[in-house]
Amino acid sequence: MKCLKCKNEHDGTFGSGKYCNRGCANARTPSKARNLRISEGLKSSELVKEVAKKRIKTYECISCGMGYKRFNKSQKCSPCRRVVTRIKDINSIESMYELSSRTASKMLRRAKHPCSICGWDKSSCDVHHIIEKCNGGTNDHDNLVCVCPNCHRVIHTEKTYSREYLRGLSLSITFSNWRDYYHPSN
Repeated sequence: MKCLKCKNEHDGTFGSGKYCNRGCANARTPSKARNLRISEGLKSSELVKEVAKKRIKTYECISCGMGYKRFNKSQKCSPCRRVVTRIKDINSIESMYELSSRTASKMLRRAKHPCSICGWDKSSCDVHHIIEKCNGGTNDHDNLVCVCPNCHRVIHTEKTYSREYLRGLSLSITFSNWRDYYHPSN
């Protein structure tokens, strides 16, 4: 078989067998019929977009009062949703758990804090409540322990570690300098 683009002989196993490789198939010049199909498809997609634009209503943002087009169930415009409240004074915060979970995980990653049980430090660890919140536990560092995902799963399923043992590994003991790893810029 001869390739329609480069005219070289080939075995016909690539694609439809008309071209010898992907380079020749992609470099082909489209036929007039193909160009017509493409332009018709573009026209129909533009019509779909116009209909969609008519369906999208304009809403008023509850924060700034500006009008915006809503694509989801949010009641705020895009800039107002992105506003992040920065903490001015880290010393006013009692627990690392008062920060966002993303910030807390970044702090643990910066500190290279390993799992308190097995010492695993290959990736980020989870923060576990020794006494669960549903059972009256708090977000104090005496009630929080940093564990890897495997140990976290073992704690919840097998109950092999006592509360006293976990209190000895709590964040108040193993990560008392957590404020040093807080950077308000990120």
